[in-house]
Amino acid sequence: MNSRSGAVDRVRRLRSHQRLRNRRDFDRVFRHPTVRLTRGALRLVARPNALGVARLGVVVGKRMIKQAVGRNRAKRVIRESFRLSRGLPAMDIVVRVVQAEPVCRPDADWLFSALARRVR
Repeated sequence: MNSRSGAVDRVRRLRSHQRLRNRRDFDRVFRHPTVRLTRGALRLVARPNALGVARLGVVVGKRMIKQAVGRNRAKRVIRESFRLSRGLPAMDIVVRVVQAEPVCRPDADWLFSALARRVR
């Protein structure tokens, strides 16, 4: 955090080219996944892309986590784990919360490391 403005450190945040942004991209991953992994409350689906970089999309529904604070925390945990993951292949990745339980960092870390091992 920048102490003056409270803005997120630009060096550490996820760049726009590393995010899935529109519905078409999410639908493409959900309809034709090549990898499916589940761990704890999280389900990961992924498919290769031609962009040369891994991109992330996160889905946290109100049915799973009622309060916005909890949904935002889950998204933060997943994004942070993705950002710190090394060796991810060029894939569009969507992580979805599928159970109404807290999202923990080790589960997210396991998903991304398993994806990197599986696709090599």
